[in-house]
Amino acid sequence: MKKLVFDRGAPWILIFLTAALPLAFDFSLSDTFDLPKMSLVYAASLVLFALWFWQQSSGGWVFRPTGMVVPVMIFLGVAWVSSHSSIDSARSLFGAYRTYVYGCLPMTVFAVLFFLTSQVASDQIMHRVITAAVLSSALCASYGVLQYTGNEIFDVMPAVVHGRVWSSMGNPIYFGAICMMALPLACSRILSARSTAGAFPYGLAASVLLSGLLISQSRSAWIGGLIGLVLVSRHDRRFWKLFGGMVVLVCLLGTLIRGTRERAGVLLAPQEYSNRARLEGWKGGIQVWWHHPVLGSGPDTFFDAFRPYRTRTFIQSAGAEVTQAHAHNEIIQFASTLGTAGLGAWILVLWAFLKRLKCQALYHGKVPGTFPDDERIPIIASLAAIFIQNQFNPPSAASAAWMVIFAGLIIHHGPMNMKPRHPWPLWGRIAVVGSLLGMGLWAIHIPPYADYRYKEGVVMDARGQTMKALDCYRDAVRMRPDIEVYQTALGNSARSLAQLTSSVTLRQQFWNEAWSAAQSSVKRHPANPDTWNDLGVAAMWLTQQAGMDRMSEAKSAFDRAIALDPVFVDAWANIAKWYHIAGQLDAEKETWKVVLSLDPGHPMALQVLGQTPKVPQP
Repeated sequence: MKKLVFDRGAPWILIFLTAALPLAFDFSLSDTFDLPKMSLVYAASLVLFALWFWQQSSGGWVFRPTGMVVPVMIFLGVAWVSSHSSIDSARSLFGAYRTYVYGCLPMTVFAVLFFLTSQVASDQIMHRVITAAVLSSALCASYGVLQYTGNEIFDVMPAVVHGRVWSSMGNPIYFGAICMMALPLACSRILSARSTAGAFPYGLAASVLLSGLLISQSRSAWIGGLIGLVLVSRHDRRFWKLFGGMVVLVCLLGTLIRGTRERAGVLLAPQEYSNRARLEGWKGGIQVWWHHPVLGSGPDTFFDAFRPYRTRTFIQSAGAEVTQAHAHNEIIQFASTLGTAGLGAWILVLWAFLKRLKCQALYHGKVPGTFPDDERIPIIASLAAIFIQNQFNPPSAASAAWMVIFAGLIIHHGPMNMKPRHPWPLWGRIAVVGSLLGMGLWAIHIPPYADYRYKEGVVMDARGQTMKALDCYRDAVRMRPDIEVYQTALGNSARSLAQLTSSVTLRQQFWNEAWSAAQSSVKRHPANPDTWNDLGVAAMWLTQQAGMDRMSEAKSAFDRAIALDPVFVDAWANIAKWYHIAGQLDAEKETWKVVLSLDPGHPMALQVLGQTPKVPQP
């Protein structure tokens, strides 16, 4: 019975999840790519946990030692404690919209997925998971190649010809990371194949993955992929023949893929614009750590915490409208958002994992449960590659889930520990598992449905059906009031209706709704300068168009936005407009000068100051 419930059911869920993650996306959602992937992780982890609980309550607690439970629990404990003192508790709980990975809840789910994977791991399951990863990533890379060559298969996708592609991942960096993680697995399968016919499918997959890796133009994935391949080569000396062929293929593709040589040429150049912005982001992250040394600013709050330390150099490199949602370095990410306690706990988890791998290497072949090198080494190489990539760019939902599944597959060794216990009554098991699945799946559906309603509102707005759009935004905000873009859309839609309606009563209701949405965002995200800037804009609407005097509130909101982000161009521009409306023309002129110093091409600043845009010298 136990084998039928968890030991046989869980492997197929893991195989499905591994295969589905790179390919899952949904055009009906505003967050087309990462939200479906994260929802898959939640749903699969919930079902796995329900199966595991059913098995454990059927007559005996079965546990495989991993040596990781205590370190992971310490890390999660620090994360949850840090979330209580977070500068943005909503973002700390759920993770940042469109990324999610570093939130408390996602990290807890990843930990559960890791534990459950380790409880069912075997050499057969590892083999099948590797096969699923190689085939699904090869399909993902093939789609990327189609995009690059101008053969987009979905009409709603923007056309990308000879540019950086995103395939089914939604981001070139995430696309490169998936290709990078799968490449060592495919190469290892080529070497372990018993015949040319057996090696051919994996050779084809490796060629497509290598092409996808190159056209992603993700330099961190290039570095991680190279390190992963070198680690595989240490296991099988025949690899160098394959490696030589891959070098030839890279050189050939490098001449065909535009920008490859240019990107490679500035791989480590500190003055290249993205490298310079990344360095400024790292400096800002260290300052966040300095000012929040113990527990950090809160899980996944880097977007807010970084803003006071955003510099002119950063906006000159990345653009005035760009900020960083993550530190682009996992060490700095955890140091800044979880503090010294979180960084120490993360190092403890890493140390425990490496210690376990070392133990496996020492006792390989002598302890039941260890795996053959042709399966274990490629997964270690893939994990090493994503670790390197994470020091330059954040992981996606897909690469993070792959990482914990791969780690769970190789971490345990030794026989199971089984302690027979009196089984729960059948009705008790059904009640607990049924409640768990029912409530869990109900909660999991909320973020996608809220995003679906928001996307519907955007479509209705584009069609000029503002009232229907407002109803959609109301539903999205009701389900996920913590997401700023939903609140902003609600406020903008209510403002538009207030301007259009002739009814005094309705106009007042719409203005109040717009103001309430702006206030709600500030209340939920008090450390985000964007919400304060939006509140100031809403106050200006009410002053100019609703006949209410909220000038002082507008000025206070803009001042707060600038205090949180001293190089916030939009907030400086809005203060200049405030001075104009208030009749303080000298102050307005001085403020426009500040705007121009931050953004030399700002059109309104140039117009007010009577200047012409500076033409860059060749």
